[in-house]
Amino acid sequence: YTLVITPKSVVTRLNGTQQLQSIGVPYGTMPRLILIHIMTEAVRTKSRHIALGDNFTDWMRRMGYRTFSYGPRGSATLLREQLDRLLACEWMIRWDNDKANGDHEFGIREIKLSNEYVGVDRKAGSFMRQIIMTEGFFGHLKDHAVPLNEHAIRQLRDSATALDLYTWLAYRL
Repeated sequence: YTLVITPKSVVTRLNGTQQLQSIGVPYGTMPRLILIHIMTEAVRTKSRHIALGDNFTDWMRRMGYRTFSYGPRGSATLLREQLDRLLACEWMIRWDNDKANGDHEFGIREIKLSNEYVGVDRKAGSFMRQIIMTEGFFGHLKDHAVPLNEHAIRQLRDSATALDLYTWLAYRL
């Protein structure tokens, strides 16, 4: 299997003008935790409409963060940046298989988590966000959801590799 993550350009506002900008690919533990949280909420509520909440601090607490900070390198700022990166990417999964008779099988599937992401940034710093999963992503999630232990996720939250291995092993088992 090969996973290709492609960041799409987004419209950003800089000095009052709109411009097209690539914000890059998601990396590290934060986007993994965001994705686990979003998928867990979708399975729990049986809905592709995921409300993150009225308060960013409350959402961070529900994701397991005990302390958070604002500012250029603060955890809240980084989490918001990683959420934007995650939602701006498309994923392509390709698999290749060589058969014993010399035939070559392959397949490609393109996935996007969401085509709709709406919200309100309030003057006081609070926010309201809603993510609407694509039908394809939500349908695949409903059919192939794997339960993850919240305690295990909290214990592994500081290691992207550990989260990847845990989720892969949970899926395989």
